[in-house]
Amino acid sequence: MTSRWAQGADAQQLNPYREEENRYRLLLESMSDIVFELDDQQRYTGVYGRWAGRYGFLPERFIGKTPKEVFAGYSAVHEKAYQQAFHGETVTYEWIYEGAHQVWHFETVLNPIYDKEDDVIGLVGVSREITDRKQIEEALRESETIFRTLADSSPALLWMSGLDGLCTHFNQGWLDFRGRTLEEEYGDGWVQGVHPEEREHCLETYWKNFRTRTGFRMEYRLQRADGSYCWIVDIGIPRFSVTGQFMGFIGACVDIHEYKRATAALQRGQRLFFSGPVVVFRCVIETQWEIVDISENVSQFGYRAEDVLKSEIAYANIIHPDDRERVQEVRETDGASNTRNMDYRLIRADGKICWIYEYGVIHRDDQGKIRYYDGYLLDITEMKKAKEAAEAANRVKSDFLATMSHEIRTPMNGIIGLAEVLLHSRLDQEQQDCARMVLESARLLLAIINDILDFSKIEAGKMKLEQLDFDLMTVLSTVIGLLEGKAKEKHLRLSMQVDERICPELRSDPVRIRQILFNLLGNAIKFTDSGKVELQVKLLLKDDKAQWLRFEVRDTGVGISKEMLPHLFRPFTQENSSSSRRYGGTGLGLSITKQLVMMMGGEIGVESEPGKGSLFWFTLPLARTPAGRSGDSISKTSSNRGEPGMTLLNTMQSPLPATAAPKGDSKGKILLAEDNQVNRKLAVIQLQRMGFKHIDVVSNGQEALEAVMKDTYAVILMDCQMPVMDGLEASRRIRQIEQGRRTPIIAMTANAMRGDREKCLAAGMDDYVTKPVLIEKLKTTLGRWIEIPES
Repeated sequence: MTSRWAQGADAQQLNPYREEENRYRLLLESMSDIVFELDDQQRYTGVYGRWAGRYGFLPERFIGKTPKEVFAGYSAVHEKAYQQAFHGETVTYEWIYEGAHQVWHFETVLNPIYDKEDDVIGLVGVSREITDRKQIEEALRESETIFRTLADSSPALLWMSGLDGLCTHFNQGWLDFRGRTLEEEYGDGWVQGVHPEEREHCLETYWKNFRTRTGFRMEYRLQRADGSYCWIVDIGIPRFSVTGQFMGFIGACVDIHEYKRATAALQRGQRLFFSGPVVVFRCVIETQWEIVDISENVSQFGYRAEDVLKSEIAYANIIHPDDRERVQEVRETDGASNTRNMDYRLIRADGKICWIYEYGVIHRDDQGKIRYYDGYLLDITEMKKAKEAAEAANRVKSDFLATMSHEIRTPMNGIIGLAEVLLHSRLDQEQQDCARMVLESARLLLAIINDILDFSKIEAGKMKLEQLDFDLMTVLSTVIGLLEGKAKEKHLRLSMQVDERICPELRSDPVRIRQILFNLLGNAIKFTDSGKVELQVKLLLKDDKAQWLRFEVRDTGVGISKEMLPHLFRPFTQENSSSSRRYGGTGLGLSITKQLVMMMGGEIGVESEPGKGSLFWFTLPLARTPAGRSGDSISKTSSNRGEPGMTLLNTMQSPLPATAAPKGDSKGKILLAEDNQVNRKLAVIQLQRMGFKHIDVVSNGQEALEAVMKDTYAVILMDCQMPVMDGLEASRRIRQIEQGRRTPIIAMTANAMRGDREKCLAAGMDDYVTKPVLIEKLKTTLGRWIEIPES
């Protein structure tokens, strides 16, 4: 009885402890975190937590096992944490647990358990899932990265300040603009870059708005990396936390330097305009162009404003009689444009004649009906005189350039020809490269000379157009063939599309058409680094006598700025100085192209956008030949196009039409008449390379004449300008003394002006080739008159 009572008493004494244990166990089991115990052998003795089963952390998997046995992903991170905890440290670490279908992130805290002697006898750990937190942190990092990337790639200069008003961040654009590091600009370091004249105002504006927590906009000059100052507009916006707490400012600065310059220029222009010599007037259309207002400075022509007001007839009377009808026609032209401009003569009050430039703007009502006309008059008499004087000076300059062309081409012939000879000699690689660079440089110089020569001929009024029958497809294919190599070097796709309705047999100047296309396509290839260049030829209109064609050259190149487009066809003009440095050229090509198009009765234009490429177009009215009037279009004649050809000579130059004649024997002698020692040596080497062995050389026309009187030659190569007797006179005399036999005479000359070829023909020559003369061109020309040795 006593024993049973004692046992009952013990049970009653233990009940409170059991209840307390159960209460703690229930508390642990209800926690969202996972709580676990390990003994001194690192084996689990308990795993608790409401969500333990969610992750597969079941007691039966853990009890009696070590973490290394339980977790497949047990790593050095776990090992280090447990070792530190068993050495008495409280350890917090993060780790990743890969379940069957999901990956979780956990944060675990390990606390050591001590016995009475302060020895570690186990661990208690708490693991909390932090997957959502990790995702938020990752999203925040990604957002920060995106923001920083956007900020650093922005063309604007971005900055940010903190609660103390000092700047804490600048984007890369700001740092590049300033040429300073982030540390140097921190705080108020950036203030030193503000121009001294605006610095005080800049700081006052900033701190005033900082105190009131309001945005601001201010303009000031900021120092660039090179030390110069640039006008910027700085826009600052206050930033607030989600709870509405002021956090500082974020701002953006934009370069307005060019805007400032343009505004200042506009203001200066307005002052000059209203105080200058321009006469302003207004006409009302409904009252027969009656002038209802005119500026007082009409007095510069000797008239008072009241003499002209309300009497368009009175103003008409002071316009030169020969110009009155034309002026009224221009004013009343019904076109899409609302602007008019013209030059005409005005009779001053003293009877003298002056030249006037009139620019007018038509104003319409909502229904499109013309209501009034604003005109601006400027006395351009002195400008006219200056222009005429300049044109006269230009003609003198052009004549000089045309004369100098011969002197330049003579040494160029030696440079190009001998460089070509060297390339075919036994040279090592370095010597080959040097010779090739000499040849390419000389060819570039020749192209520049040709541009200048063409320009001078146009200015001097000496450019004449041929009227020859030609096949359009042959011209197009030749140009494409010439440029195919350059396009391939840059990995560009060069293509051509031609309207099948076009009849290819036409009459015009094929050499100039080829030159126009070569210039436009060559430019397109030059200024395109990737993509394609395309030539399209479209039929606009056709009748029995002519076709109106539109040629389009489209590329995917660098494009042209809007500001540059109006100046593009002016002489010596390129996009900017960096373009000429990078791409080379004189800036004459487009000017020459426009002049040629206009001379042929066409129009030319361009559409472009920087970074998206350009479209150059021109239209030409081309006469149809009798064969072309038969109606055959390109689609019916495409089989006769032929392959693109290759020419080794300037496209402006073409051989003289040769009459059919039996070819001479290649074993016969060749007479070379050339006064320049270098060119003599070059021609001899070229002839020897072709296989000719018998070559007589003389240095002037008199010696050539004497040689012909003594010997017989298969062909004569004759320079035109030589001392004692020139080549033209020598040719005339040779023709006079010939009896029953005509020796072919081929002009080898540096004279490349229009008309020089005809002079050679008239003097009795049979063919014509301009210097510099490449060996293949000389071989082709000789091949029309004598047999070329097989070797």
